[in-house]
Amino acid sequence: MKKYELKWEILSAAELVDSLPENMPVPQIILNKIYKGTAMRLFVGTPVPRKWEITIVTKAQADNGELHTHTMSFKPDQKVGLHALMEHIKNVWIAECDKDLAGMTALSAHATARCFV
Repeated sequence: MKKYELKWEILSAAELVDSLPENMPVPQIILNKIYKGTAMRLFVGTPVPRKWEITIVTKAQADNGELHTHTMSFKPDQKVGLHALMEHIKNVWIAECDKDLAGMTALSAHATARCFV
């Protein structure tokens, strides 16, 4: 069984993607700047749905200066390709941060996604 892993910083990735023209597919060169790890090869070619495990560690700061670390781990209910996984992660992460870190400023958010083939 082979393990594939992908790591990235969500906030800087969002800034890069947001700088692109609307509805423009993210070019491979930008994907290479955002994501690191053995799962990068899964972005090319025909997408193959896989079971993933995701961990995201977000650091945020409250208005009073207090720092908070929020760690979340989850697995999508079904096998998904990488592009669908990224959309799922974004939606889950935003919902969790809106709930658990309301009123705070996110400083960083490091994500790791793993799958075994």
